[in-house]
Amino acid sequence: MISGVGLDGVTESSIGMSAAGYWEIPPGPVLAPFVDCFWIRRGSLPPNVTQRNRILPDGRIDILFVLGDDPERAAPVPRAGSYAVGTMRRALVLDLEGRFEFLGVRFAPGAAASFLGLPAAEITDQTVALEGCWGRSALELEERLRDVAPGLRVPLVRAELEVRLVRFRPPSALVLAASSLIAKRIGRIKVSELCRTLGVGERRLRRLFASSVGLSPKEACRVARFVHAAELLRRPEGSDLARVSARAGYYDQPHFIREFRRLSGLTPGSYLAERRAVRSVQSRAARSD
Repeated sequence: MISGVGLDGVTESSIGMSAAGYWEIPPGPVLAPFVDCFWIRRGSLPPNVTQRNRILPDGRIDILFVLGDDPERAAPVPRAGSYAVGTMRRALVLDLEGRFEFLGVRFAPGAAASFLGLPAAEITDQTVALEGCWGRSALELEERLRDVAPGLRVPLVRAELEVRLVRFRPPSALVLAASSLIAKRIGRIKVSELCRTLGVGERRLRRLFASSVGLSPKEACRVARFVHAAELLRRPEGSDLARVSARAGYYDQPHFIREFRRLSGLTPGSYLAERRAVRSVQSRAARSD
């Protein structure tokens, strides 16, 4: 799910129980190599009003807890509960109604599969019940999250993940290194160069990425470049598509437009127009609801 804006020093206990908005909370030193952040999204809409949110691919897997008063009305997540949201190869459109509250865990690329206990490729482009990964313990965690004060929810999830970090095999160091290099190069690296740098065969790297990331290395590079392009679009000068496509490393502007539409479902111009009209579940604008 697309990254929001980090807030240094934020803890859930510092967020008002009834506050509406979006926050990111650091994972703590134990989980920092594997978890980008915990995130919270709360909001409330008037009766008969629907808010459309477009969540862009970012090469990551999230765990999502739906905690709001009317969570059964938040599509495509059908009801209150916990879910694993697989790596996306296309945007997810989420229509929200009434009161809603989400608590999420955004994993670093390649790290989630070790915590979920299944190959990442099995849930690519899917949202599945966390119970299918964790069994009864997922339902027990849901119950505890509903029973405790909001300020204790992130520590509960953090403790569960720390236990699982000890119990399960650590993520592949090779995949973490490859993902770090892809991020550093903003996706502008050929798979052959990636393999030479890491001293690994392409077939093995594809197999490891399918298991740990849910994408092929080539798809991961494509998504990383797309994420960078979307970030450039959101800047004040983002309406200059020729400049954005060149800075993001696309061959030409038509190629950029085709690729952006394939991953986001919209042309860059339509995406910018939508951004002016609605807010993302995970965005800077959501913080000021």
